[in-house]
Amino acid sequence: MGDFYLFLHLKNYTMKKTLLLCLLLILNTLTLDAQNNLQLNRLLQSNTGSPSQTITPSYLKAFSDGSVYTHVIVSGNVNFFGNQINTGTNKASLFAKLDPSGNLISQAYITSANIQPSSYDNAKNIDVNSQGETIYSIETSNNTTFHSNSGIITPLANYAYEIIKISSSGEFLWKKSITNSTANPKVFCFYDKNGDVIIWVGQNQGGSLTFDNQTYDPISCFIAKLDGQTGNIVYLKKYDDLDPWTGHFAFDENNNMYAFYEPFSYPTTYNIGNIQVNGNADELNFLMVKFDSSGNPVFGKNFYENVPAGTRKYSWPIDIKYNGLNFFIYEVLSRNTIGTSSFLSLNGVYHTDPYLTKSIANEISIVSKTGDVLSSTPIFTSGTYDSNQFDVDGSGNSYIYGRWFDKITLGNTEYQMPTYSSNVIKFSSNGGLSFIEPIVQNSFSDLNQKISISGNKLFLSGNTSAQSIKGTAINNLGGSNYYIAELLQGGTLSTKENVSNNDLKIYPNPAQDFITIENGKKLSSVKIYDVSGKLVLSTNILSNKIDVSTLTTGNYMIEVFDESSKLIVRKKLIKK
Repeated sequence: MGDFYLFLHLKNYTMKKTLLLCLLLILNTLTLDAQNNLQLNRLLQSNTGSPSQTITPSYLKAFSDGSVYTHVIVSGNVNFFGNQINTGTNKASLFAKLDPSGNLISQAYITSANIQPSSYDNAKNIDVNSQGETIYSIETSNNTTFHSNSGIITPLANYAYEIIKISSSGEFLWKKSITNSTANPKVFCFYDKNGDVIIWVGQNQGGSLTFDNQTYDPISCFIAKLDGQTGNIVYLKKYDDLDPWTGHFAFDENNNMYAFYEPFSYPTTYNIGNIQVNGNADELNFLMVKFDSSGNPVFGKNFYENVPAGTRKYSWPIDIKYNGLNFFIYEVLSRNTIGTSSFLSLNGVYHTDPYLTKSIANEISIVSKTGDVLSSTPIFTSGTYDSNQFDVDGSGNSYIYGRWFDKITLGNTEYQMPTYSSNVIKFSSNGGLSFIEPIVQNSFSDLNQKISISGNKLFLSGNTSAQSIKGTAINNLGGSNYYIAELLQGGTLSTKENVSNNDLKIYPNPAQDFITIENGKKLSSVKIYDVSGKLVLSTNILSNKIDVSTLTTGNYMIEVFDESSKLIVRKKLIKK
């Protein structure tokens, strides 16, 4: 777009002001139908084919070698990337590892009647360390069993809370049990920087429980450190006011622990070990507590401690990441009444809501290790708010993968979103907006989005009713439509070696106007990249002939995908 000039000669000040405001509103509303910051590199899909059979994603983590660890809740008779599972009337908590080509390497699962669907609470009952080992907590029912990748079945305690460690190859390593609880505890688990396991247990009604054959009565909340190799208890410390309604642990480079949480209880003063943190009169609090590597509290604060009585505005954490310097906090902003004009950010700033139609919104904040709020960026929407996970890359940029539609406002700019879309929002290390990128569009049901960053790659997963992701077709069979998408920043394809398939033929090569693809199996799509790695052609395969006449003369890389969206061929293509 060229430069824009506007000359006004109006005597009436009100007319000038009105016209200027209208002009600013027009110029500050941006449409996001066509963005190209992210390029789809790979799309994997597992579809149940029936609404009565479900695959619900709960966790996703990608590694630098391109392998992916995923956790899903499944029900019914499900084919998960080529491996059949029949849960009967129960559900299964399934742990899987996929190689860089999307092949299933290992799979383990737990069957139980008490498994809950995905939520941001569920995201804190699982963690995967740098060796690919999983720690997981689950509430069991009668006859709950763990099924390893090699087929070994391990019975779990009945009607208990089990903390289970699973190897990178899907084998059972060890477990710890919480039994005889007189309440319904929340059990969160995390790996620290040394690979040991931290569990955070909260019973909002207090009472007793037995952990590792030791009975504690009374007990409300405790944290425990378990040796990562053996599961033996290193320490267990009771802190009654460390009671998470929703919360998260994060660790700095010195293995100090930081708890960020909205407490369930609301005393005048929270006593956590030898520190005290004041609550506010509204009983709506967001606490940060630092512990040393031995689990002793060092300091604490309430971000909303000094809020005047009757404000009824605050936030709570969805997810926390540490980038080596500061904490990035993805939050839900809340106000007590729809139609009031503002939300109260974590940094104490009131922000006017341009829509006035929701009692909740989103926010991303940057907080130092000493608890100073360095920035807070609200995300307002006229559609629906988001409650999914986010991730931070090695440069401190943060990424949210969530479902917003209609309009969102960041700062003074309003963005017109595509209808019923899931989008990636990237923020720079200082909290400024980098881009908003639509990923899934025209989907009336797009749920349970997960994101994991590895280098310049973004891995996304979720359930969708859409027909395509970034222009690549999805086999929508009316079931869960679970997908894992790998995207590259910058719109280029990373350098990769050929993938051969002797049963598939592409000719002529060199080609001029058309190429013919012959294969005994059904194919779904083709992608062609130039020598710089840029995607120049992407099309669904409706016949065995592909029009390449629009390509300029030169060398290209062609990829062919089968009906399950699995890459089956990558090879050089020459255009005359």
